[in-house]
Amino acid sequence: MVFLQLAGVLYPASDFYHPVMSPVKLFLTQLLGEAKMKEPRDVLAALFCATLLLEYIQETKRFCSELLMRVLGLVLCCVPVHAQDAAVLSQNERNKQQRREIERVNESHVPLQWLVHSTLPPPDMLVLTAAIKITAAPPKFQLSMLNDQNLMLSDQFRCTVLLTCLKLLRDLCQAWSELPSVREAFSPLYTLLPLIPTHLYPDEVIQAKEDLLKTLKELPQHPPRMRINRGRPKVSHAPQKDALDSCSMRLFRRFIAHF
Repeated sequence: MVFLQLAGVLYPASDFYHPVMSPVKLFLTQLLGEAKMKEPRDVLAALFCATLLLEYIQETKRFCSELLMRVLGLVLCCVPVHAQDAAVLSQNERNKQQRREIERVNESHVPLQWLVHSTLPPPDMLVLTAAIKITAAPPKFQLSMLNDQNLMLSDQFRCTVLLTCLKLLRDLCQAWSELPSVREAFSPLYTLLPLIPTHLYPDEVIQAKEDLLKTLKELPQHPPRMRINRGRPKVSHAPQKDALDSCSMRLFRRFIAHF
């Protein structure tokens, strides 16, 4: 992880092909798309890759679906399990399907089924266990946390994960604000954010959620549709065939008369 971060310090993360930075960004994208998060350290590693990839594409503002999918998936995992089922399953299938069968539900009947992926952590890993409000500020996400062999899965850890995801989504909204489909890309947040029990999280998480909602509201409207003005066809100014024939005959007669 340190070498991936060091590459961005030594080389420019431009939009053009670079023999070092282009494979680095491709490797980060592949990690976010395929690496499974089974332990708390895996979740922190995914957050570090997402933060690093956002730093590399922030200047070029290139869209990355793997980055957005994983961050939205982590936010879905922070929602209580019964609310996750309510967000993923439709009303008719909610009473029939169990939690283990969510991945096999028909995509045409589930609103947020495309967020559920095998790389995400278990549904109850990032859900708060405390029934009262957490007043202590969550610890700041740092790279040194990945080296902690005794990392405990606590509510403070869960608050750190959600706080980091909300900040990442806010920065992504600002970076991709000029894209035509930015509102559709972030539309799942309008379903996920109300399901988060903010009354149990510390004030830092609540403030990050409000900042994200404010950024979503400030997104530009859809660009107007392209209008094609089909005017009348212009009159051709090319000479007619009869005029060409008469002109050629006069030139031919002048040529004969010269000899």
